Amino acid sequence: MSYQWLLGFQRKGMRNGNWARLTYLERALYKGAMWLAKIRGRIVNMELVMQMARIIIKIIRTARTTIYSLGRARAAELNKRFEEAELFRWAPWVREWFTDREYVFYLGVTELNTQRGW
Repeated sequence: MSYQWLLGFQRKGMRNGNWARLTYLERALYKGAMWLAKIRGRIVNMELVMQMARIIIKIIRTARTTIYSLGRARAAELNKRFEEAELFRWAPWVREWFTDREYVFYLGVTELNTQRGW
């Protein structure tokens, strides 16, 4: 991880508002890692890289990515249930639905709405 790479993610997080959602400790760790990357050129410590990856995922997360991740999880759950019920034997076209981006997005939106109690 280089300084320029980390700086780019920090700027993106500031633009989309996710930087403010980080905890004080996460922001401090990120700034410290940026300082270290600036001084040494890059970060090679695997533990620090993994911590930074978790923070970067939080920084770049948007509503769309959240919806897609919820939709993929729901699609996997439905796929497993339909396999157990042998639904695909008499309705094989249903399996294609779980790879359709629009349907996965729809599942994500419905999952998000049911989680929030709307």
